Amino acid sequence: MSLPVDKALRKAQSHIKAGELAEAEELYKQVLSKFPKNKKAIQGYQKLKELYYKENFLNCDPPQKQAQELLNLFKKGLFDETIKEAEILSYQFPKSTGVLNVLAAANLANGNLESSLINYQKVLKINPKSADVHNNIGIIYRRQNKFECALDHFKKSISIDCDFIDSIYNIARILSEQGEVDLAILHYQKCIRINSNFIPAYRGLSLLKRFNGTEKEIDQMIRLFHSKNLSYYEKQQISFSLGKVYNDISDFKNSFYFFAQGNRIKNINSQYKLENDGKRFQAIKKVFQDDPRVNNINMLDKNMRDKRIIFLVGLPRSGTSLVEQILSSHSSVHGAGELELLRNSIIHLDISNE
Repeated sequence: MSLPVDKALRKAQSHIKAGELAEAEELYKQVLSKFPKNKKAIQGYQKLKELYYKENFLNCDPPQKQAQELLNLFKKGLFDETIKEAEILSYQFPKSTGVLNVLAAANLANGNLESSLINYQKVLKINPKSADVHNNIGIIYRRQNKFECALDHFKKSISIDCDFIDSIYNIARILSEQGEVDLAILHYQKCIRINSNFIPAYRGLSLLKRFNGTEKEIDQMIRLFHSKNLSYYEKQQISFSLGKVYNDISDFKNSFYFFAQGNRIKNINSQYKLENDGKRFQAIKKVFQDDPRVNNINMLDKNMRDKRIIFLVGLPRSGTSLVEQILSSHSSVHGAGELELLRNSIIHLDISNE
């Protein structure tokens, strides 16, 4: 060490004030290597480590390369790998909202609703004014059939950003499911006023509203149908919406045309194979056949052994939710809503069309 001890310690302090922590660390190490019991050096080095903790552990995001690699895993749909890497990074950078958001999103995509909720709530503690996070928490509560909690977070999202279209749309969906048709229509229309290209709102509106042919939304839908910037799915949705509109006004020729367009696009992109459905249902059946509770009534909760369980199943928009609500209105019937439990039991299965 070329510098005297006192001068080296003063220089280390100057480096710290300038934000040059690596240079300060080197000087402290040099002093302590020669004088390991020097109190000023020990205290200074301890404070330096605390600064490192605050700078690199609490406040900073991971290096850009690591953050990008994490995002790439998520974009590829490798959610298990994403969760594993994000958990490591969240331990190293517990205040990184970027890492926590990816961790929450990957858990949500994997059906791990509680884990996703925990991580989104961590983000809110760091940034309580995030409209996007409130919206995502609302989505989780909606999937758990906690509709009031979901609505509360969607409304908080809008209170932060009055034009946050995803939350307005999600409120419309819940209102629709609860039978609040007029309010749902108003929310769909608000989405369209904010963004006239927001196709999910047109689809929701077309399913609820009976058109008379004079609405300006019809012209907007036709404009979108002829747009060259739509994805196949968006073109499919706007086609089905126009099919419903023209059916409402008894223009069956145009109605058939747009429904046919929607079905044509859907068939092109579905890559449907009947044999895959066979594999899919065999895999699902095996999950429940292998569960000992299926064939052993004594393993059920005592209060459930004399109860009759009825499952209502059907295609989307076929009325199963309405039937469930009608049945559960009887005093002797308890309705469980849409059960995420069953979905989560089979989510790990490889039953894709590939």
